[in-house]
Amino acid sequence: MKKRETRRDSKRSKKRLVGIIAACAAVVVVAAVLVPQLVDSDTVRIRDWHDLNRVRDDLAGSYLLVQDLDSTTAGYDEVAGPTANDGRGWEPIGQAHFLEEGIVGEPFDGTFDGGGHEIRDLFIGRSDENTVGLFGIVGEGAAVRDLGIVGANVTGHFSVGVLASMNLGSVSNSYSTGSVIGHSGVGGLLGGNGYGATVSNSYSDASVTGVMVAGGLVGMNGHATVRDSYATGSVTRARGRNVNFGGFVGRNLEGMIVNCYSTGSVHFPDEEGPAEHGFAGSVVTDGGYKMTGNYWDVETSGQGGTAGDATGLTTAEMMDPATYEGWSIRAVDGPGRRNTAYTWNMVEGETYPFLSWQPRS
Repeated sequence: MKKRETRRDSKRSKKRLVGIIAACAAVVVVAAVLVPQLVDSDTVRIRDWHDLNRVRDDLAGSYLLVQDLDSTTAGYDEVAGPTANDGRGWEPIGQAHFLEEGIVGEPFDGTFDGGGHEIRDLFIGRSDENTVGLFGIVGEGAAVRDLGIVGANVTGHFSVGVLASMNLGSVSNSYSTGSVIGHSGVGGLLGGNGYGATVSNSYSDASVTGVMVAGGLVGMNGHATVRDSYATGSVTRARGRNVNFGGFVGRNLEGMIVNCYSTGSVHFPDEEGPAEHGFAGSVVTDGGYKMTGNYWDVETSGQGGTAGDATGLTTAEMMDPATYEGWSIRAVDGPGRRNTAYTWNMVEGETYPFLSWQPRS
């Protein structure tokens, strides 16, 4: 009799233990599902082109890109490819325009964190439109960071850039590749950077073509700051005689450019072009103007001089860490190595400076 009771008690104990384990497991599952939502309840995650397109519905929101987007990602054909919007492709987020009375429209006023991911294959074909880019205008107080835009094909008219037509806020740790074409205010990353805005730790390898004002990273830098950034894409004047073309910036209007460089060629194909536009096309030195610690490659650019304050160097000199006095820079053993205690890294004699946050090659 006692043996039977002992067996029953043992079975009951095992059932209770199984029940307790199951209950604990359920709690863990619920916690795993709920905690990320509770921690980031105000941040909207971007997983496809449809999600990205909905950013325009709340221009003051907080957004996080959680994976790369490309031509195979859901929504590409509908909103971001060559067939989208009657062949015009992507519609810029934050549509606003500069008029005599100020900015008219609704800029992007939120925060967009790329999370180190890339937006690839972006197509914009809006040659008769102004303020063209992934974003139209990044507003005062807005921020875009840690975002790569790769293989973009962007065409607009006035104020055109791959990442944004105009930045009035903050852009950092971001980059672009591909091509951008416009009439005036054309840049590989930004068409313009203005009125207290900042660009930092960013770069562009996009080819740039314009008619009036164009630069490898920024078309027009007006009363704004660019630091610790570089441009390697070509800059081409499509026609006309405007000289506001530079390997890094087309025109620096009373702005600050500190510790930056460019290596891209600067072309004036319609006539025998000038050779004084290696880094900047033109500058206005009043107000908050400051250019210091800037360089360009005289060999790859085809330009022996520049507007503004920058130093022209040979390719070999550009690959020498000793050149960059005053920079936060450290030589590393190979292009796949990083020393993130410094803003810049480079491989002596092999590479130009690169930003220590950049993906390893």
